[in-house]
Formats: sequence, C-alpha cells, structure tokens
Amino acid sequence: MRIHRFPEPELRDATLTPETVVAHHPEGRPDVEAMAVDPEGRTWLVELRGDAPAGVLLLGADGRLERRGELDLGGEQVTAIDLSADGSVLAVRTDRSLRLHPVPDGGDLLDALDAPPCATPELDERQGESVALLRDRPGVVTVSEDESGSPVELHLTAPAG
Repeated sequence: MRIHRFPEPELRDATLTPETVVAHHPEGRPDVEAMAVDPEGRTWLVELRGDAPAGVLLLGADGRLERRGELDLGGEQVTAIDLSADGSVLAVRTDRSLRLHPVPDGGDLLDALDAPPCATPELDERQGESVALLRDRPGVVTVSEDESGSPVELHLTAPAG
C-alpha cells in the first residue's frame, strides 16, 4: 500500500511533490478506506469491516502499520474519518451514519473513540462515503456514492446562525 502525503497547501495555484510512504502490515494488506492525519502529523487508518471490529492502525516512520485498537460499530463499515484542524473533534463516517467524537485534551484518536459520540442529524444519503470537517467554522460536509455515474450532491451540516 502506498500513501502519498504532503503539507496542507496554500489556497492558490501550486505544484506539490508528495512524499510516498510504502506502508506494510505484518498481517498482510489491510482493507483500509479511512485515513486522517492528527495535529502531531501521525497518520491513522481504519479498516473497512462490517462483520467484525475494524482495526485502528497507526503508520510508523518506517512505513509499518501497527494495530493500536479496534472499533466495533455493530455491523456498520467505516468509510471515512476526519480530524478537525485543531484536533479537538473526530468525525467517523460509516456507510449509514455519522458520529462526532470529542478528542480529550492531550488525547489521540483512540481516546476519542473510547468516548461516546455526540448526536448528529440523520443523513439522507444512500451510501455514505466521505466526511470533511470545515476548517474555518463549525460544520461537516458529506457525500454519498452513486455507481451509475450520475452527479452526487455535497451535503453541508452546520449549526444555525
């Protein structure tokens, strides 16, 4: 598995050269669909599993993926994760729902997953595939998948006001 990473770009035209990390796991190639980088620069990955708890993996400097924990969502498959820019909120998107977890001060992604998630509005999407926390104000953008090739809608959920 290859992971391409680069610093957060400025919002202007630019050419970026990514660093490519060849990731490997002692148990073979994990089925990963969700990835986030925390404020300390650590790369976290979550396996796509519905029939068993999903592995939470941490990418080491040498490219080794280390299983750091598990996430059991009762049959839902994790399809995306995102951390807020300040690292205080973890969004976990599944094929059916969205969960927002507070990250405790000094904590990491695993600490956030130990805490109960905050309630979120029900999403009217056929198959949830992505999530992004807004950088400049409270809010979440999600999008579903459509195998037909038809355009899909981005959905913005933000507090009123």
